[in-house]
Amino acid sequence: MKPQRAPVAFLVAVLLGSPIVFASTPVRKLTRRIPLHIDTAQWHGAESRLVADGWAPIHSSVTLARAADGSPLATVTADGKGFWQLVLASPTPVPCRIRAQVVESGETDERDVAGAPSNCDVASPPPTGSHAGRFTTYEGTKTCLACHLTQALEMHGSVHYQWLGDASEAVGLSTSLAGKLGGINDFCVYPDINWIGKLTNVAGQQVDGGCARCHTGLGAKPQPQPSQEQLENIDCLLCHSPIYKRKVESVNGAFRFVPDEAAMGVGVLNAATDIHLPDKNTCLNCHSKAGGGNNYKRGDLEEAHRTATASFDVHMAPQSAGGAGLDCLDCHTTAGHRIAGRGVDLRERDLPDMVACTNCHPQQPHGSATLNGHTARVACTACHIPEFAKVAATDMERDWSLPGELDPATKLYEPHMLKASHVQPEYRFFNGRSQFYEFGTRAVPQPNGRVLMAGPLGSVQDAGAKIIPVKRHLGRQPQDPTTGRLLPLKIGVFFSTGDIGAAVAQGAAAVGWPYEGHQFVATERFMGLFHEVAPASQALQCATCHDQNRLDWAELGYTPLATRNGKPLCESCHGNKGTLTFYKLHDKHVRDKRLDCSSCHTFRKAA
Repeated sequence: MKPQRAPVAFLVAVLLGSPIVFASTPVRKLTRRIPLHIDTAQWHGAESRLVADGWAPIHSSVTLARAADGSPLATVTADGKGFWQLVLASPTPVPCRIRAQVVESGETDERDVAGAPSNCDVASPPPTGSHAGRFTTYEGTKTCLACHLTQALEMHGSVHYQWLGDASEAVGLSTSLAGKLGGINDFCVYPDINWIGKLTNVAGQQVDGGCARCHTGLGAKPQPQPSQEQLENIDCLLCHSPIYKRKVESVNGAFRFVPDEAAMGVGVLNAATDIHLPDKNTCLNCHSKAGGGNNYKRGDLEEAHRTATASFDVHMAPQSAGGAGLDCLDCHTTAGHRIAGRGVDLRERDLPDMVACTNCHPQQPHGSATLNGHTARVACTACHIPEFAKVAATDMERDWSLPGELDPATKLYEPHMLKASHVQPEYRFFNGRSQFYEFGTRAVPQPNGRVLMAGPLGSVQDAGAKIIPVKRHLGRQPQDPTTGRLLPLKIGVFFSTGDIGAAVAQGAAAVGWPYEGHQFVATERFMGLFHEVAPASQALQCATCHDQNRLDWAELGYTPLATRNGKPLCESCHGNKGTLTFYKLHDKHVRDKRLDCSSCHTFRKAA
């Protein structure tokens, strides 16, 4: 029997790799089965979203679950090409690893979730705070706006958000609105070009950076118009959720603050539903670290205020420890998210209400007429804050001309600082107005050789001006040798590298100024001291000022006249009486003879 030849069509099909079709076989389209695969799994902390995608058999159902315990997340369906995607808002807890399973076949695949927080797979307890049950997903400030639009509009216009405000009490500025933004200082220098970002320390680690870490926004700079974008940029939780913490991440190509669930130890929903009014701990989270570290800037606001004793701060110590048990907002009263108070070196005022001791205490609070006689000219704080920086040392001089110092904890460079604790204040008259250096103008030194960055106005001649205690901060700052302008720094460059030259050059470029080198100029700033009030038993005694010369009387304008009626002062009335103590001299002329101050000085007695 002869072997049968294969049909020509069969041979051609084999050679070409084509499907084999016989005349008796019905024609059908053959498709390739797509296996299950997870391509990506990513946690987007900024939006609190889990995004995963991949491939599976066409039109199959894919169940996604936590790999750790198999608890389901969602079920998706592969499309006509086999592609599937999961976008899941606020899974609690965030999974460390996910498992996908094809429902029809049981086929599985797993993948780690990139960017998952360190507390992934750790379940948060059910929300139990004041807003528990009012919403089940937190979408950032947009969630808050559903009920609190009026409050958001208030906050948007406040100094804590705008970093600008009414500057009518600031002298030396050309604008009616001023504040941190647009102003240069002698600490971290210029916020406008150092807003938010990531720094690389000497160990190669990325760390959060920028002045906005203490701004009440989510990373965008404040704008004057309350657009929807601006309102959603307000970070309500920063002041209203005690457990809330945040970190810097790149979101859609821009740095933004996102919830740091790992640091909180719970999901953002727990933080967003645990809402409270601010207390002193809220305020200290930012204000105690001003200037770059604990108590660096103000000198009288430090971490020790969280657990204050009466000897440390009699106002903020709890009543159980012998204090008044006050919180910040007891003195810094609020209205419409605006806060009362303006220190000596603050350009702006947020609320016209005054913060004054007489809001609680009488104008003449002492049982002694002699002490009460001082209140017209001497602020209460002058006697009741005998020292500051009682626990943490404060920055007394910051010299940018000297090499930076590497902080072993952060592995970032810090400027050269002279710090001190238990510091005795200096004293100046203050009439409620302050002098400022304006950014972009020639910095002209005073007779003492220092450029005044900020300082109190007032003298013994001013009716209503009082002697207040101040911290005097010294600095050496870069200056343009041609224009005389103080130069800003790209502060992150310095923190990361310690290279002041590069930081100054890049700072000038960032504000659009030509850079042709720099020199250094001495500066000074005066800051009022209002915290760390001592108990009455620790207040200054009369002899401290009048016998021991704690105050610089000449600086304050108390130097007696040299002559009177054409004769040496004392001899204009009587012969030489020898050397007398202050008390005997003062009592003889003021109490016995009832002479006005102007008889021997250049000023009259305060009303």
